[in-house]
Amino acid sequence: MTDQNKFEQLKIQLKEFLEAKCNLLKNKNILVTGGSGLLGFEIITQLKLLKVNVISLQRHHSVECEELCVPQLLIDLQEANNIQKLEILLKNESIDAVIHTASLVKMFAPYQLFYDANFKATQNLIQACKTARVQYFIYTSTPSVVFERSSLHGVDESQAYTKSRLSYYAYTKMLTEKMVLNENLASFKTLCLRPHLILGPRDKNIVPRLLKASDQNKLRIIGTGENLVDISHVTNMAYAHLLALTNLSKECAHHSPTLSGQAFFLGQGPVKLWEIINEILVIHKRPIITKKIPFKIVYGMAFILEYTYKFFNYLSSQNHEPSMTRFTTLQFSCSHTYNHQKSKDALGDYEIIPTDKIVHYLK
Repeated sequence: MTDQNKFEQLKIQLKEFLEAKCNLLKNKNILVTGGSGLLGFEIITQLKLLKVNVISLQRHHSVECEELCVPQLLIDLQEANNIQKLEILLKNESIDAVIHTASLVKMFAPYQLFYDANFKATQNLIQACKTARVQYFIYTSTPSVVFERSSLHGVDESQAYTKSRLSYYAYTKMLTEKMVLNENLASFKTLCLRPHLILGPRDKNIVPRLLKASDQNKLRIIGTGENLVDISHVTNMAYAHLLALTNLSKECAHHSPTLSGQAFFLGQGPVKLWEIINEILVIHKRPIITKKIPFKIVYGMAFILEYTYKFFNYLSSQNHEPSMTRFTTLQFSCSHTYNHQKSKDALGDYEIIPTDKIVHYLK
């Protein structure tokens, strides 16, 4: 089967699942933030398959959203003076639900940038939603909200939030998730989804970084290479978001709270991280990685790089990223796997592409 045919078959299969499980969304008006991103665009694509009225919100125009004939709202949620403009749009378009996938995803940047993009922007969005009487709010969080500095094996949603500021991304996502859950009301249903290591054909973050490091001969196995992780395909994670919204709508109709005000881990696996990395390298015609480097050496180098970049970024007023940080060193060397039973019980089975086929559906 050619690459084009396999994706056409996937589209047909996906449409059948959506028609069977998410048909309730057809009478909804939905706003998706981060519509030009990997996950946001896939959510929009699936909503269009269902023929749902959907609007994409992002800071810059998206040619791909335009090709799907999706209306676009270009707005910076961090700016408080945009709240009223957003309120008017939400009211005029009779928006029922918001799926908030937009966030700042970087390895390294000043804390204020992460805080403004992740926490403040979400706070502004929620304010506009509540004023416009939006009923449902789904926030795309991350499992990193519970990750400290050691391996996690099959932990569930009872795992305590991180207290570490080693990653400003994870820390501000944690603050934002807590805020979103605290905003849950009978008239404004919220929930948080924590997808892990999302991969897909449009990925501009994980795979391109790996390929660049491979091309520069800078990619090494950190530690033993035996660490386990959960992974996920963007098709499955977008479908899980729509299942969550569908079930949230049913909850409201039946007055029986089961999802709202809660967080859910999403993912597939576990798998050996470095085996998956090598599979990705192979399909992109790069050599596999066999050389290893001790964790302590990489962690020490990352520590020096972080503070060196902080110093020079301060002097130059730039935001250059080091090639490795302490947090990414931990992510590449520690196990981080999660128990997905709660999400599967609440949402249903969202695994359209099985774990052993994820890499096959990357290109």
